[in-house]
Amino acid sequence: MKPSQVERVRKYLTSAGVEGEEVLAVATAYPAGRVSTLTKGMKSEVTGLAVGGGVGALAGKKAGRDRQKQRVDAALDRSAGPDLPVRERNVLALTTGRLLVFSLGGLITSQPRKLQWDLPLAEIAWAAKGELTTGMAMALRVDVGLADGRVARLEFPRAAVKDGTALIDELIRRLPEPPAEPSS
Repeated sequence: MKPSQVERVRKYLTSAGVEGEEVLAVATAYPAGRVSTLTKGMKSEVTGLAVGGGVGALAGKKAGRDRQKQRVDAALDRSAGPDLPVRERNVLALTTGRLLVFSLGGLITSQPRKLQWDLPLAEIAWAAKGELTTGMAMALRVDVGLADGRVARLEFPRAAVKDGTALIDELIRRLPEPPAEPSS
């Protein structure tokens, strides 16, 4: 956790009148599939630049993005529920009472900016451990299910995998155990 990010989250909690909550974890996250989309777009752009100059680079980038979006849409399992809308770049913060999703901003240091979602832990039904994607576009892909049926499909990029894993592990520890299935 970066101290400046924690301080921004604390400022939000104070401004929202939330007393006594501790910031447990903060991590940068993108919508699921975004890390691989960025990587594929860069590869296509370089190829297009080599083949056709600037115009080729733009065409290659768009073609790469379109192909990758189709692959990501096909790969994401949406059977758990509809997506909770998240922006392209986010900061997730876990406190003792809630999961916060902020837009990501800042030129030199990435900082939580505008609050997107303030989700009390009581509204979170489940969280998956996550799946580590490999290769150049390494990311930890995670789903967090809300009580209303929506699902936040997120991924932590390579540089945030460690922080993202710690955040999700702590979130899972803080969620209530699901009721036991009755035996017949």
